[in-house]
Amino acid sequence: TLVGERGLALSGGQKARLSLARALYHSADIYLLDDPLSAVDTRVAKHIYQKCCVEYLKDKVTILVTHSIQFLKDAHQILVLNDGECVAIGSYTQLKEGGIDLMAYQRQTDGPINRRAVKRRTSVTPSMVSSLSEGSDVTDFREAEEVYEQEVKAELKLIGSVESSVYLSYIKAGAGPLLVILTILFLIASQVLYQGSVYWLSLWTNEMRKTPDKVDQTFNIIIYTSLTCGLFVSALLSIICFYIMCMRSSVNLYNKIFCALLRSPIHLFESSPIGRILNRFSKDTGIVDELLPSVAFDFIIVN
Repeated sequence: TLVGERGLALSGGQKARLSLARALYHSADIYLLDDPLSAVDTRVAKHIYQKCCVEYLKDKVTILVTHSIQFLKDAHQILVLNDGECVAIGSYTQLKEGGIDLMAYQRQTDGPINRRAVKRRTSVTPSMVSSLSEGSDVTDFREAEEVYEQEVKAELKLIGSVESSVYLSYIKAGAGPLLVILTILFLIASQVLYQGSVYWLSLWTNEMRKTPDKVDQTFNIIIYTSLTCGLFVSALLSIICFYIMCMRSSVNLYNKIFCALLRSPIHLFESSPIGRILNRFSKDTGIVDELLPSVAFDFIIVN
C-alpha cells in the first residue's frame, strides 16, 4: 500500500488502523480509543475489536468511544451519552434491565451518517467497482472514494531540449532592453578586441622576422597593450552586466514562485508532498542561482 507523505494516499479506514496500531505498539497502561471502528466496515470493525480490544488489551484499562452497540456486551462498564449529557451508566445487563433503549440512540446517530454515505457512494467510478469485485484491499465504497481523491499525483517531468521561450522568459525576468543591449555590445567588443590583439601580435611577429631593424617596438607595444586593456575592460563589463541580469532573473523568478505559492489553494498542499514543494525553492533555485549563469556564460564565450 502506498502510504505517501503524511499518509496522503491512505484512506480514512487505513489511517484509523494505522493510528490504532501505533497506539498498541506504545504499550501503555490506559488506552482511550475515540471511535476507531467508525472508519471501517462491519467485518473489519468486528475483526479489529476482537483482536485488539478483547485479546490484546484484555489486561489494559481501555475506554472505547463507539456508536456500534454490538460491541457493548463485552464491556465491564457502559456510559451512555446524549448531547453531551450522561443518560445512563452500568453494565450491558443493567442498562437492559433499566429500560435503556440503545437501539434508539443508534438510530438517531446512524440516520444522517447513512444519508451521507449514500450521497458519497453515488460518485464512485466504475473502475472502483471493478477493483472491489476483483478482491481489492479496499473494504467499502467510502474508502475507495477517499483513496481515489487523495491519490498522490506524479510529478510532471519534461525530457528533451529546452524551448527558446524558456530562455526568453528567463532573460525578460532579469533584464530590460538597455541591459541586454549593453551586455551584447560588451560581449561583441571583447571578441573584437581579442581577435584584434591576436591579429596585431601576428603582424608584429611577421615584421620581426622580415625586417627586425625597421620595427618600431614602442608603437607595437602601445597598440598591443591598448588592445589587451580594452579586452580586459570589455570582458569585465560584459561579465558584470551578464551576472546582474542573472541575479535579477533569479530574484524575480523566486519572488514570482513564492507569490504564486501563497495564492495557491489549500488543496495544493494536500495533494503535493512537502518535499516536492521545498525542492522548487532549494535545489531548483540553487541550480538557477549557481549553475545556470556559469554554464550560460561559458556557452556564450565558446560560441
